[in-house]
Amino acid sequence: MVSFRRAILPSFSLALCILLLFIMVFPADAQNEQLEFGVPVKGNFTMYGEVHSYSFDANAGDTVLISLTWGGPGNTWASLELYSPTGAMLNSSKGPTARATSKLPVTGLYTVSAGTTGPAWGSWGPGPYVLTVQRVAYGTPPTLPPTGGQTPATTQSISVTPTGPGPAPVSPTPQDSAPLFLITGGILAAAVLAAVGVYTYRNRSRFLKPGTGAPQSVRGTVPGSGVIGHDVFISYASEDKPVADAICNRLESERIRCWITPRDILPGTKYQEAIIDAIDTSAIMVLVFSSHSNTSPHVLSEVTEAMSKEVIIIPFRIEDVLPSKAMKYLIGVPHWLDAITPPLERHIDELGKTIRVILKQRSEPASSNQ
Repeated sequence: MVSFRRAILPSFSLALCILLLFIMVFPADAQNEQLEFGVPVKGNFTMYGEVHSYSFDANAGDTVLISLTWGGPGNTWASLELYSPTGAMLNSSKGPTARATSKLPVTGLYTVSAGTTGPAWGSWGPGPYVLTVQRVAYGTPPTLPPTGGQTPATTQSISVTPTGPGPAPVSPTPQDSAPLFLITGGILAAAVLAAVGVYTYRNRSRFLKPGTGAPQSVRGTVPGSGVIGHDVFISYASEDKPVADAICNRLESERIRCWITPRDILPGTKYQEAIIDAIDTSAIMVLVFSSHSNTSPHVLSEVTEAMSKEVIIIPFRIEDVLPSKAMKYLIGVPHWLDAITPPLERHIDELGKTIRVILKQRSEPASSNQ
């Protein structure tokens, strides 16, 4: 159920942005290169400490995944920082491949700062990099432009924005312009609130259709374990948490309930026991496969447990690496999905389709026996 706060805060943010746009004139940033979602941008660092800036437009509530891969020599790492339209830093990351995921607070122009960092030892030289911004979950949809009688008001308010001496006799004075801005902003704010209200109501109605109820787990839960009902267990190495979070957000937006650490470990329960209970009550395990998870003993233990309980394992490969012998023995299954090439959201959509088909196949025998 969509809460009152989640419905009002995005609306208030959008209304505030519209009022500011009508009262102030924001100069366009001509220094930053504009990014497109899912389209890699190639660049080159010519000196240590060099910083390149990029920008992209996004809506309030969008979840984006930013990755910066360094291809130069030595021990240098890639370093990225994400800044909001107000200039506040939202997230940062560094490493051979720097990744950061963030849910954006407002609609506007965001800035990505790409640079170099890393250990002091070793050599450094000029080298290339690849920057990609991907939208892995949508937030507030773009607001449609006002129609009807509001259009002339908007045009009029823009025409009287400049102040100065001696406008034409038919033009309003600066004193007349201030109420006009407020009236126009109020009308647009009301339109935004109405649009978000309709969007929220439709989403809530979709989740509360008669006879559907809350999403149910195919396998159920273990009595007394404290494990919530879910269908999918997401196994990942800590270095791949941004990708795991993106998968979780997208699947749950499609009403596929996920279990992921550390979010779903209830207070007072033992960490290892909670993970075992969650795997045992899952229908599917999504393995975020990378060089990190390939060598992680914790991930290997989770996959082993899933195999022993006949849980379907879907490896979701995000790096072009071969599985170790132990991992190859466990995940030698036909449900293998490659997500090496961008955009990542397209591969997550394909993952969601695969999971829905498997869950439907598992539920059909149970329905036919009733």
